[in-house]
Amino acid sequence: APSVPETPAPSLVPRHREEESREDTAEHARVQRAAAPAPVAGYPCCVPDADCLKQAALSDHKNLPHTARMCPPASECRAAFSKPKLYSLDEVSMHATPDDAWVIIDGKVHDVTSWIPKHPGGSQLIAAFAGKECSDEFAAFHFPKTYLYLKSYQVGELKDGARVSEKDKAYRELRGNLWARGLFDIEPWFLACCMLRLLAFASAAFGLILCGSNFYVRAIGAVCLGLFEQQSLFMAHDFLHRAVFKTRGAAFWAGWFTGSVCGGVGAAWWKRDHFMHHALTNVVDADPSAGADPFVFIDSKQFHSKRRGAFEYFLLRMQPWLFFPLCLIFGRFNLHILSILASPAKLLDASGISLYFVWNYLLLSQVGDSGERVFIWLVAHVVCSVLHLQLSVAHLPTHMWFQEDLHHKGFFGHQVVTSMNIMCARCEHWFHGGLEYQIEHHLFPLLPRNKLGHIAPEVKKLVKDSSLPYRSEDFLQANVSCYKMLQSVTGDCLRQRSKVL
Repeated sequence: APSVPETPAPSLVPRHREEESREDTAEHARVQRAAAPAPVAGYPCCVPDADCLKQAALSDHKNLPHTARMCPPASECRAAFSKPKLYSLDEVSMHATPDDAWVIIDGKVHDVTSWIPKHPGGSQLIAAFAGKECSDEFAAFHFPKTYLYLKSYQVGELKDGARVSEKDKAYRELRGNLWARGLFDIEPWFLACCMLRLLAFASAAFGLILCGSNFYVRAIGAVCLGLFEQQSLFMAHDFLHRAVFKTRGAAFWAGWFTGSVCGGVGAAWWKRDHFMHHALTNVVDADPSAGADPFVFIDSKQFHSKRRGAFEYFLLRMQPWLFFPLCLIFGRFNLHILSILASPAKLLDASGISLYFVWNYLLLSQVGDSGERVFIWLVAHVVCSVLHLQLSVAHLPTHMWFQEDLHHKGFFGHQVVTSMNIMCARCEHWFHGGLEYQIEHHLFPLLPRNKLGHIAPEVKKLVKDSSLPYRSEDFLQANVSCYKMLQSVTGDCLRQRSKVL
C-alpha cells in the first residue's frame, strides 16, 4: 500500500507564545554576550574557556553549551582563529620575566603570566622557560587533556612556525606511540605488589625491633626499617609524578603520606625541587639536585660561578672524600630540615615530618637500652640514605650545562646526555625503585616505573639513531665514576686558580 505522509501534530503552544519565546531567547543571548568577560588577546571574540573555544571553532552556535553561548556565531570564531597574530622568536623572547611570561608550545604563543603563581609544579619552573620554546617540556609533564586549557592563554602563533629537528620528531613520535599503547596507565597488580612490599618491610621492622630476642635480631630489624623508609620514598616518587593516580589531589596526598609521614621528607618541597631537577637537569644554578655548595661541585662552572675563599678551596680539595659520607650519614638529616625550611607549604610538610618522628619515637622507645635505640635509628638512616647515592650517581658523572645550552640542545638531547642508567639483575630492580632507568624516566616522567624496562630497547635505538650516547654502568662502577668525576673537577678548579694567580 502506498505510504501516507504523516501530518505533523499541531503545536499546543499558541503562535504568539512561540514568537515571544524566540524573542526571549535572542534577548538572553544578547545579554550574555554583553556580560561576557574580556576577550583573550589575539582572539577578540572568545572567552577564556578551553571547551568553549574548541567547540566554537567546530560547531554551530545553536549547539554550543550554555557557557559558550556568549561567544559570537561559529563563523566569526573560525574567522578569528584563521588569522592569529604572528610573533617572531625575538618578540617572544622579550617576554621573559615572571611578571611578563610568554612561552611557545607547538608553534603557538601563550601568555602564562597569570598562571605562574598558580602553577602546581611551582612558579620557578614555568618562569625558567619564559620567552622560550618548551613544547617537549610541556608534553613530558602534562597529560594530553591539559592541551585543552592552553587555548585560553594563547595570544598568537610563531611567525615562521615551529622548527623541529629530526631527532625531536622521532622522540615525539615515540611518545605518541606510548600514549596510544596505553603504557602510561599503571596496572593494579604492580601497585598491589609495591604496597605489599612496604607492608612486609614494615612488619619485619616492627616485629624484629619490638620482639627481637637479642641485639643482632634487632639490628636486622633496623635494616628492614631503613628499607621500609627507602621504599616509601620510592612510592612517594611514583605518586608525586602522577604515575599512579592521575588526579592531582589523590597523587599529592598519597605522596605526602608515603614521603613525609613514612619517609620523613616534605612532599611539597620535594615536588617543586624534583620537577625543577627534571626540567633543568644538571643546569648550573638551576638544578637543585646538582651538587651541594660549598661541599660538592660536579663541574668547574659551578665553583667559579662566584668568588671563592680559602675555606671553600679547602672543601674543594676534600670533596672526593666528603661526598660519600655526606650522602650516607648527613644527607638524610639535612633533608629533614631543608624540606621544612625551604618548603612552599611549610605547615603541611612540617606536620608530615613531625608524624614521621612521632612514630619513630614510639617504636624506638620500646627498646630498653638508649645506646641501642640510637644505633637502630642510625642504621635505618644509613640504609635509607643509599637512596641519595642512587639519585646522585645517575647524573653527577655526566656534564653540567648552562641554561642557554639546554634550549639549543632541546629537551630530548639534554635529558639523554645528562642521565645514565644503572645496570642490575632482574632481582635487584625493586631495590633501585625505577631509578636504574634514569634515561627513560627523564624522557617520560609520567610513565609507571614497571614500564621503563619495557620501553628501554626502543629508547636505546632512538638514542643511537640520533647519534647520542646511551650510557649505562653497574651501581659500583657508577660510584667509582662519580668519585673520579669529583677528582677531575677538583683538579680543573685548582688549575684554573693557579693560572689566575
